[in-house]
Amino acid sequence: MNVTYCKGTPEDEQAIVDFADLVFSKSHRPHDFRRQLPNLYGEGKRTQQYHYLVKEDGVIRGMVCVVPMEYRVGGEVLKVNGVGSVSVHSSCKGKGYMKGLMNWALKDMEKEGVAFSALSGQRQRYEYFGYAPAGPVWEYTVEWDNIRHRYGKADASMVTFEKAEKDAPWLQKAWELHQGQTARIERKQEEFYDLLRSWHGEAYGIFFSGEWIGYLCLVGNTVLEMLFQPRPGEEQQEEKRMPQVLKALMEKMGLPELHIALPLWEGRLSPELGRLSGEMTIVSSGNFRVMDFEKTAGAFLQMKQSSPEGPLPEGELLFAIEGRGFLRLQVKDGAASARMVPEKEAGEPLFRLTALEACRLLFAPGGWRELSSEQIKKLSPAVKSWLPLPLFLWKQDEC
Repeated sequence: MNVTYCKGTPEDEQAIVDFADLVFSKSHRPHDFRRQLPNLYGEGKRTQQYHYLVKEDGVIRGMVCVVPMEYRVGGEVLKVNGVGSVSVHSSCKGKGYMKGLMNWALKDMEKEGVAFSALSGQRQRYEYFGYAPAGPVWEYTVEWDNIRHRYGKADASMVTFEKAEKDAPWLQKAWELHQGQTARIERKQEEFYDLLRSWHGEAYGIFFSGEWIGYLCLVGNTVLEMLFQPRPGEEQQEEKRMPQVLKALMEKMGLPELHIALPLWEGRLSPELGRLSGEMTIVSSGNFRVMDFEKTAGAFLQMKQSSPEGPLPEGELLFAIEGRGFLRLQVKDGAASARMVPEKEAGEPLFRLTALEACRLLFAPGGWRELSSEQIKKLSPAVKSWLPLPLFLWKQDEC
């Protein structure tokens, strides 16, 4: 038997889709990857080169997809990778194919200067490859009784929703709205419609008295994205429109319960949702492996410094990351920074962590609370207030 590791080519298009459908349908539930991820697997999409393949006698038996993306954080642009479609044929378990493919992909990421990569899936399965649950996100649960009691008098009759079609005129404005966010994955305009439909999502334009005011992406009873168009001279319009929009959404879609996910840095909708929801929890938005701690931590520390939570209290955190060196986070004289420093310059670090532990410390919801009691005692109140840093990945940008 001839076993080969190779990158996908256009000739592999149908075989790649068929393999993903087969493996995930057998291990989970029926899958249709052309429908589930149209931007990646739709007809005619030239994305085969993103796939790391292992073949037995020319037939795909294992696969990992790595999609290059740009993450804009304030004025910084980070080179990142989304990882998905990690799959091995059931007859090939135990042959080391998944390990071989993942290690090959990770080696390429390090070589190409990727700041971090993200994937979804079972935690321990991917911890072997240095991925840790991180990227804190607020999840709000809103029941009809919450709406009835708090928004009972709100007039929702002026709010309407228009399901997106590829030529919907408001999609241009929705894309511009997304591109205006402080932190975001860069989305190409020509791919925006397909991205919103990923993961069986449906995009809707939100109209108030016939005027377009924003959009949302809905999967079942979960709102994965919801953005409102700012209006000059009208402050906190998101909070003002929230009662009518949520009431109309639940009434017109027939939803007895609604789940809404928002990043920690989203400060316009969160206050009102916090007052409305019956439950609110903070969870991880995915599994992340940080390759470049200086760039990633620096970008998100600066973002937090310039956010409504800032300015952050002054302080410094110096610790060692196994196999990476010494990382210094600092807030001083109004500036926030992260830098890998030479051992001679570093001095004595507060503690030493693995890269996975460092990722959890900086970016996981639990953050510093997962350290040992002795390590926690070494942290200043200022440093504790910085963490977790607001790393986040929208569901529609996952692979």
